[in-house]
Amino acid sequence: MDTRSHSANEDQLKSIQQLIQTTKFNDAITQSKQLQKQTTDQEHQIELWYLIAVAQRYAKTIPAALSSINALLKLDETHSRANQEQGFIYLALDEPALAKISFEKAVKLNPSLVASWQALIHLYRDEKQQDKVQKAANQLEKLKKLPPALLAVTELMHEGKLLKAEQICRHFLQDNQRHIDGMCLLAEIGLELKIYDDAEFLLASALELAPNHIPARSQYLNLLIRLGKYKMAEQQVEKLLAIQPDNLSFKVAKASALTGLG
Repeated sequence: MDTRSHSANEDQLKSIQQLIQTTKFNDAITQSKQLQKQTTDQEHQIELWYLIAVAQRYAKTIPAALSSINALLKLDETHSRANQEQGFIYLALDEPALAKISFEKAVKLNPSLVASWQALIHLYRDEKQQDKVQKAANQLEKLKKLPPALLAVTELMHEGKLLKAEQICRHFLQDNQRHIDGMCLLAEIGLELKIYDDAEFLLASALELAPNHIPARSQYLNLLIRLGKYKMAEQQVEKLLAIQPDNLSFKVAKASALTGLG
């Protein structure tokens, strides 16, 4: 798809989202279905199916919503938000067991989906699965601590939209230059895009600002091993083992560094 048609599709989707936000659900459904007839682009079809299903659920036409979301999942079963939407549809159909399966698949595909974790907490509580309630609550608390921009970045990363995630993350860091989690996320994007120099610089800078930030140091360690910088990796892993001597992943990393050093 060329840039111009992609931009047009984005505008069309925003227009439909606006209709849903202003509770014009039937208009949103009609407009989406008309656009579906005009496009052969699968990605655009998927996004339209998603908006149709959401609008149908809000319009309380639940069986139609289920049919739409299942049509989407036939095209892409790894669409995390579609699995989440299927969960909400099953809740509306009073099918909590099926809803739980959908929400669990959604967070497996994209661990940053706040609404799925919130739904799972209630479902686990109803089933008296206290361990799972606690795990879901811990993940939810971690996500809620993130600034909204960085939460959006993590969602985009899990959806494979790395360039858009990078753009938002860089913009956030322009206004929050010393934000360690932001620096770590941008470094993670750099790794995925194979921009290793940027990632290394970001993590080294983060550790200058926050020497006791274990996740940043662990991320830095893994990058150094990946780059074959074993001497530097050994120095980092010693610092981590001094704080967490029983951490198995740090012990494995130390063995990798020592093997690399020969």
